Amino acid sequence: RAVARYEACATSVAFLRQRGRRGRAGADFAVRERALLDALWHLRDLARPALEHAARATAPPPVPVPV
Repeated sequence: RAVARYEACATSVAFLRQRGRRGRAGADFAVRERALLDALWHLRDLARPALEHAARATAPPPVPVPV
């Protein structure tokens, strides 16, 4: 659940910032952004193990370097 909430907050920040770049975020942009970033900050320790595992599981294999 923490990972789902973390991902939802991160997605909301991305959409909010996209609306901000287009001039459509509204007057409360900074307040909403700060609230979402605070939520991400508080969820980071709960979500970190699952996110690190997912990053390792989906990362492309390393490319061998010729000697």
